[in-house]
Amino acid sequence: MEELITFINQYLGKTGVGNTDQNRGQCVGLVSLWMDTLNIPHEWGNAKDLLDNADKNYFTIVYNDPNNLAQYPPAGAVLVYDGTWGNGVGHTGIVVFSTGTIIILFEQNDTRSDDPNGACEVMAHPNYNGVIGWLIPKNLPTTTSDCLVPNTPEWQTKYEEIVGKAGKYDAFVSDGYNSSMDIDSKIKGMQDTIDSLNQIIKDKNAQIAGLNTSLSTADGQINGLKMQVQQQTLLAQQLPECQKERDQAIEDRKGLQDQITALQGKVTGLSGTSYKTVNTILLVQEVLRRLFHLN
Repeated sequence: MEELITFINQYLGKTGVGNTDQNRGQCVGLVSLWMDTLNIPHEWGNAKDLLDNADKNYFTIVYNDPNNLAQYPPAGAVLVYDGTWGNGVGHTGIVVFSTGTIIILFEQNDTRSDDPNGACEVMAHPNYNGVIGWLIPKNLPTTTSDCLVPNTPEWQTKYEEIVGKAGKYDAFVSDGYNSSMDIDSKIKGMQDTIDSLNQIIKDKNAQIAGLNTSLSTADGQINGLKMQVQQQTLLAQQLPECQKERDQAIEDRKGLQDQITALQGKVTGLSGTSYKTVNTILLVQEVLRRLFHLN
C-alpha cells in the first residue's frame, strides 16, 4: 500500500506528531494524521474510546475475537487497545502487518519504546493482549501490488521472520525487559558484577602469591630442620661407639695411673739409691706422664 509506506516514511522517528494541541505527541495524534491522509474526519477522545466514537459512514468496526485466529486487521487499519494500556486511556496505532497471533504497528508514544520522547516507530506486538478491535477505513486503498499475498511462500517467509522477532521480544518481556534501555541496564549491572568479581580474583591472586612466598620460606626452614635431624641421627648413631671409646680411655688411664703409683712406690723405696739412678727414674716418670697426658 503506497499511501501507508509514504505515510510511514514521512513521520518515522519524529516526535510531537499530531493535528491538534491536545493530541500532539500522543498515540491518537499519529492516527488522526493517518485519517487526514485518507480524507476521513478524525475521531475524538482517548484511544480506548475510538471504536465507540467511530463514524460508521467512514469506518468498518471490527471487535476482536481472541478465539478466532483467522480474524486479523488489514494493513492501514486503526488498532485499538483497552485501558490496560496507556495508564488507563488505552493505546492505538496503524497496522502495518498482522496475522492471527502477531501485529506490526506504526505507532507513537508506546510505553515499551526505548525512546524517552515517544517517537513514531514501527514495533512488533507478539500477541493481541488488550486489543478491543480495529477500525477499517472504508476508503482504504485495496491495491496489493506492494503487499504480500497471504499463504504464499513469500508471505510464509515474512511471517516466520516477524514471528521470530516478536517471539524474541516476548521472551525479553517475560524476563522483565520492556525496552532496550532495560537490556542495557541489565548488561551494565552484569558488567559491574563482572568487574567486582575480577577485583576479588585479583585480590585472591595477590593473597595466593603471598602464601606461596610464605610456603617457600617454610619449605626452606623445613629442609634446614631435616638436615639438622639427619645430623642428629648420624651423631646418635656414632654416640655408642664414642661412649665405648671413652670408657676404654678411662680404663686405660686408670691402668697407667696404677703403673705410675707403683713406680712412685719403687722410687720411694730406692731413697738410698745413687743420684744418677734416681734421676733416671724421674725421667722415665715424666716421659710416661707426657705420653699418656697424666696428672
